[in-house]
Amino acid sequence: MNSSEYFAAFLHAVGIERAYTLSGGMIAPLLDAIGEHPQLKFVAVSHEQSAAFAAETEGQLGNKPGVAIGTSELVIGDLMCGRRSGLGLSCKGE
Repeated sequence: MNSSEYFAAFLHAVGIERAYTLSGGMIAPLLDAIGEHPQLKFVAVSHEQSAAFAAETEGQLGNKPGVAIGTSELVIGDLMCGRRSGLGLSCKGE
C-alpha cells in the first residue's frame, strides 16, 4: 500500500465519501487512489474555491468533515476562502 492508497483508506475509515478537487498532475496519484477505492469518489470542480465551498457545505449538511484537495501549496488561499465563508467571515481576510 502506498501513501496515496493509505490516505484513501483513511478517508473511508473516518466516514468520508467524497473529495472535491481541481485535477492536477501533482495530485494524480492521490486522485487515482480515491477513484479506485470502491467506497470513495472524487468530484472534479473548475476552481479550488469551488472545491472548498462544496466541502464546507457537505460538512455542514452532513455533520462530518468535508474534504477539499488542492493541487499545490499556492492554492491555500482559495481553499481557506471556503472555510472562512463557512464561518461567516469574508474571503478578503478582514
